[in-house]
Amino acid sequence: MALATPADVANLTGVSVGEAAIVQAEAVIEMATGRSAALLAQVSVADTRWVLLAVAYQSAWMASHPETFAAMDVAAFSQLDQSVTFREGRDSGYLAPMARRALRRCSWSGTRSVSVGSAFQRTSTADDTGWAAL
Repeated sequence: MALATPADVANLTGVSVGEAAIVQAEAVIEMATGRSAALLAQVSVADTRWVLLAVAYQSAWMASHPETFAAMDVAAFSQLDQSVTFREGRDSGYLAPMARRALRRCSWSGTRSVSVGSAFQRTSTADDTGWAAL
C-alpha cells in the first residue's frame, strides 16, 4: 500500500520518480518516524496530508541525492591530520529537509510529557484564601 504515487510526487515537487523510488522513500520515512507503512497509512485524516508530503519530498530529494544509502554524516574533518568526526543523533544524512518539516507537523510528534499541576496552584473551588487545600 503506497503512501504516495508517482503522480503525487510529480504534482507536489515537479520531480518524476518511479514506484521503486517511492518504496525507498517510504522506508526512510518509516525509520525516521519509528512507524511502519501500515501504521502510517492508518493515521488521522489531519496527518494523512503531512505523511503524503513527507513521502513526496523524500522521494524527490532522494532522486537528486543518490548517495543517501552510502553517505556518512560527518560533522567535521581535517585534511592533513586525516581526522573525521561523525555527527550523532541527527537524520540530516538521509532525511530530506522538507520531509522533516512535514513530519514535525504530525500530531504524534508533539511532546509526550504530562502536566500534573502543583499542589500549590490556585483553583476555582478553593477556600476563601484562594488556595487549594492539601
